[in-house]
Parts: sequence; structure tokens; C-alpha cells
Amino acid sequence: MNYKSDRDNEFLSNDLFIRWVKTADAELEDYWKEWINAHPEKVDDFLEARSILLNLDFKSEELPASDKTSLWQRIEENTVDKTPVKALRNKITSAHFAAAAAISILLIIFGRWMLQAKDLQVVTTDFGERKEVVLKDGTSVILNANSQLSYDLDKPRVVFLKGEAYFEVTKKVRTGASFIVHTQDLSIRVLGTVFNVNNRNGMTEVFLEEGKINLEIEDSDINTIEMTPGDLVTYSKSTNKLSDVNKAIAIENTSWKDGTLVFKEALLKTVLDDLSEIYGVSFQIEDKTLEQKRISGGLPIKNLDIALETLRGIYGIEIKKQEKGYVISR
Repeated sequence: MNYKSDRDNEFLSNDLFIRWVKTADAELEDYWKEWINAHPEKVDDFLEARSILLNLDFKSEELPASDKTSLWQRIEENTVDKTPVKALRNKITSAHFAAAAAISILLIIFGRWMLQAKDLQVVTTDFGERKEVVLKDGTSVILNANSQLSYDLDKPRVVFLKGEAYFEVTKKVRTGASFIVHTQDLSIRVLGTVFNVNNRNGMTEVFLEEGKINLEIEDSDINTIEMTPGDLVTYSKSTNKLSDVNKAIAIENTSWKDGTLVFKEALLKTVLDDLSEIYGVSFQIEDKTLEQKRISGGLPIKNLDIALETLRGIYGIEIKKQEKGYVISR
């Protein structure tokens, strides 16, 4: 991005803009969001001025819990990807992502947390794609399809997740620093451990494979849940519904990272919903009796055609491709 001279940047002399960057005033935040959406040709100058002001010696502050909802609204549909990652399979591209990329930069500039982030990193995966990200502290994150991971490069032990990811967190023995994963429903605080987070369909599901983590749930009667290996917990902020702590096995909750979904007596609809999330396709069950059909076993997901052929062959169902998706029948 080629910037003009600082002296030519009108935002650096705009008192309202400077006050917004320094204080993150909510009303000014809304004002500048509307302004930049109406003047997209100014986005380069806008981001340059913000970057210059952020690098001045401002007093930063921790993100208040009350601002998390606003933050998530601001990073909706963000598709910026500036982090070196290892692709785990070839991408299945979508025309919608190309269009979204042109405007996504407008959406990452809002929210108090991002005002403090001097080098915001946002990693996304397309439908049918997985990526491995190694954070600055050595933590490994495998990001499932149709997912997004956001963090400040200078503070990689605080991340925001939409979708699904598998974490292997590096333990900081000397400092004991926590690693925190925020979703729209809850926060997960860890020291060093291996766990899976699935934030889809209006809820967050957390499975702990190794170590110990604390779930922090702001709007629940139970503010903190301490999890031990094998624990599975689900919480929805929108419905304020918290599941009991259940015991589960790793293969049923983490096998996706190796290219297979493992089910145990799962409804066919649940299986199809998972495929929809991964590949961005829709399914219609024509024969309603099939909605109660139970699926057990492994389903390969590296290729949609192979996954569908597996369902056809093993479970004896018909799957026909139509213009708007797939129709399931006997």
C-alpha cells in the first residue's frame, strides 16, 4: 500500500478522528463506520492515519467484557489473511470471497480491541479448506473449513475464533502466561494444553484432550467451569443454555483435522449440517423418515464427492445434485 506524505493526510488534523482513535468513543465509532463506508476511496488514508496515531504513546487499556459483542459485530465477514500458514489441502474457491475481500478491510478497523492491535492478523479458511497456523509463541492452531482466527501479532496469546479450530498451546513455564480463546459465547483460559473449539450454529462446544482449561462465561449463573481431559461442554449465549459437563473421546471431536468426521449414533441431519459448514452446500431431506436415521463410523471429508459416495454406499440413501444443492431420498 503506497501512502502519501503524512502532511497530506487530512485525518491527522481531524479532531474527531483523533479523539475516536484515542478514546474509542462509541458514538464516534458509529460515525466513522458510516463515514468510511460512504467514502471507500479514503480507506488508505484512513488506515494510515490510524496506524500513525496508534504508534504514538497512548495509554492502552484491557478490552472490557461489555465491548466483546461490539467487537464481534465489527469483524463479521472479514477475509483479510496476512499470516504465513500451511495449507492442509487445496482450496475450493468461492466467488463470494473475492467480492468480500474488497470491502473487508473496512470492517476490521472498529472495536476497542482492534484499536489497540497495532498489527492485526486475520486468518480465514474457505469452504473445503483447512490451514495450520503457528503463532509467535509456538502455539499450533489447525483451522477447520469456513472459519476465522483473529489476533494481534504482538499479543498472540489472545485470539478470537469463529468456526472451528484445534489448539496445541505452548506452555510458558517461566512466566505462567495464560492463552485465551474468545468466541461469541465464552472465553477459554489455558496455560498449556490441547483442545478443540467449535463455534458454529449459535453455540460454542469445547472439548479438552490434554491439560486443564477454564471456561469463562459472563452471562451464566456459573461464571467459570474448570475442565479436565475428556470433558465436553457446550454453551449458547443467545439462549443462555449451558450443557452438563460430559465425558467424550478425542476421536469423535478432533478427527476432522486428519480429514475424517467420526460419528456415534448421530442423526443424518447432523451429519449433513457438518458437511454444509465445511463445503458451503445445502441439503434437503425429501423423505422425512430419513431425518431420524442414525449414522455411526468415519466419514472422509477431504473431498465432498467421496464423502457423499460413502453415505450412498454404506447407508443406502440416494443423493442427487440439483441447482440449489443436494436432495436426499431413499
